[in-house]
Amino acid sequence: MRSLRIIVDYSITNLAVQAGGIENSAKKMIEGLRVCGAEMFPIRLRFTSECIVPQTQKNNEGEFTWHELHVPHEIGEAFSAEQFSWRSVDRLVVEEYVKFFKEVQPDLILINGFPWFQHYLVQAARTAHIPYIILHHGLVYKELPYIAISSSARHRVEMWEREGSDKAAGEIFITQQSLRVWRDKNILSRKNSDFVVPLPVDDIFFARNKVFRVPKDKVQIGWVGRWDALKRPEYVAQIASHLKRTHDVHAVTRVTRNSLILFTEEVFSRQVILHAPMPPVELHVFYASLDACILPSAFEAMGKVVIEAAASGIPTFITEDVCLSDIYHQTNMQDFFLTGKDIGEDVKCIQRNRNKKCTPEFLAYVENEHRESVAYPRLYKALCDINNIVGN
Repeated sequence: MRSLRIIVDYSITNLAVQAGGIENSAKKMIEGLRVCGAEMFPIRLRFTSECIVPQTQKNNEGEFTWHELHVPHEIGEAFSAEQFSWRSVDRLVVEEYVKFFKEVQPDLILINGFPWFQHYLVQAARTAHIPYIILHHGLVYKELPYIAISSSARHRVEMWEREGSDKAAGEIFITQQSLRVWRDKNILSRKNSDFVVPLPVDDIFFARNKVFRVPKDKVQIGWVGRWDALKRPEYVAQIASHLKRTHDVHAVTRVTRNSLILFTEEVFSRQVILHAPMPPVELHVFYASLDACILPSAFEAMGKVVIEAAASGIPTFITEDVCLSDIYHQTNMQDFFLTGKDIGEDVKCIQRNRNKKCTPEFLAYVENEHRESVAYPRLYKALCDINNIVGN
């Protein structure tokens, strides 16, 4: 079988710094697809004050190479503006992307998630008549209510996500549940070119026999997540406040300014033990030091931290809005559901089930679906299947 030539976005620089694991996950995926035989051409969008018009530069980090599209900083600042000439911005950025596409001549373009700036990639792909595939790490329409942007910008992004989906050669969802949620909202979603491929977690999380727990006087609870309203850090702090006498609640996050979150770092750290984001090898040790994790998010297309914790031997309390809840029901993990609304009831649930472990059925699911050696070949096969459907 001929190797696919794939252009893939490699996150956005300032977003990667804020979110911690996004850039590392993108790099792992690119390397995993290369091992499967794909020719990968990562491209990254970066805002800079050093250029007047968009331009592409080649960058190297050891053996990892990517092409970086430098975009005038004013474009990024203008995103939330009510009055802005998007047509002129689109033309400049799209022209630069198309020029790069002509140099590479890819079989397809992989849209790695759909944040707002991927609109440029979609427009460029359509202009250059190159099929593109969307890998839905999340569902933007579910996340937008928790992002502080103007109403016109919110409407624009919803339109971009919907139009991007309608014109895509195919779409890949990371859980069956997130595909169902998407189809409930978008009745035009294709049936023959939609695939479900669970995302992998780093193999380091499966090395449970190499980590030894140190006994603690209190029960150890953990939360790992970005500092945004969707992840509900204020609810985490409320849970921690109620559990404080008998539990230590740890939070791995980077506190940033967010107008939708009232807590400051000082206030948040009064309720939890705060940790900076950490690489997988340290995060694995962190998970293994806990009794359980919590993830009371308003929405998660999968909830990768749930899989990381389970691979490390630790269960996670989740809400029904985490798109692993179907799997929880199927694998007898019903004791680990939070309401996400009733603090008292959720505190009782944690206290009642804090010493329980992941069921053998759920651990088997994690082992069989989320190892890198399984997930990346499945992802590459899905890309090849979609490529065959569109006739490349």
